[in-house]
Amino acid sequence: MHFAAPLALLLAAGCASLDPDGGFSGVGEAGSAHERVKGLLAKPLGPQEAVRAALLNNPAGQAEAKLLALETRKAWFAAVAARETANYMDQAKEAAEAGAELARRLGAAGNWSKLDQARERLFLAEATAQRARARQAALVSRERLARLMGLTGGKPAFELPERLPELPQAPRAADGAEAQGRSDARQAYDAYHAAFDLARRYRDEIVPLRKQISEEMLLRYNGMLASAFELLADARESIGAVNAYLEALRDFWIAESEFQMTMTGGAK
Repeated sequence: MHFAAPLALLLAAGCASLDPDGGFSGVGEAGSAHERVKGLLAKPLGPQEAVRAALLNNPAGQAEAKLLALETRKAWFAAVAARETANYMDQAKEAAEAGAELARRLGAAGNWSKLDQARERLFLAEATAQRARARQAALVSRERLARLMGLTGGKPAFELPERLPELPQAPRAADGAEAQGRSDARQAYDAYHAAFDLARRYRDEIVPLRKQISEEMLLRYNGMLASAFELLADARESIGAVNAYLEALRDFWIAESEFQMTMTGGAK
């Protein structure tokens, strides 16, 4: 019974790739809309492809197109993050089910109190509720992205990546924002940099430490140096850390989209 597995899977898995142009280069593209959208939807949809599909299906003036591009890109990150969270909560629910079964067996053998059994049943009930909430959030965010791309009324389906793009190793420099001398550019950069710092803290410190603790706790449990209660409590804490990291990573990419659009002179 490996309660550290969901956390380890998140750390070990590769993330979706992201092109450097942010997808905004698609603003103003021309061509056969139907065929081009069909081609964009033929493989897992990236943010650039989502933006281009939205622009092709929703012809508009330049200002409206830039705003649509921004909202679509942000919606893509929200939808992928919601999908990744929902998938992780599937694994968390499995861990909770294993914990509840362990509590039942230990209780039947007289080795666990009714209080501890009740705690694990509560953990399972909460994990089940959180999974349902995450699944609903994934559905809602996906539908919003579809509407922005003009994919309604039986339009072709699309596939999203399973994971968000990786956090960059370093944030972009502030030179451009300072050169523009606009308060909105500076504010957008400050929000971008703050979101990067938070996500990096989770990536480089909090999540790896939680993984290390989970692995050590499992070793101690296997060596009969830690109780089942301690192992299950650690599993609960790991779920919270991973969900917080996914939220921070999502918020970074949304802040990055806002900053990038501000630097192009749009969506003030």
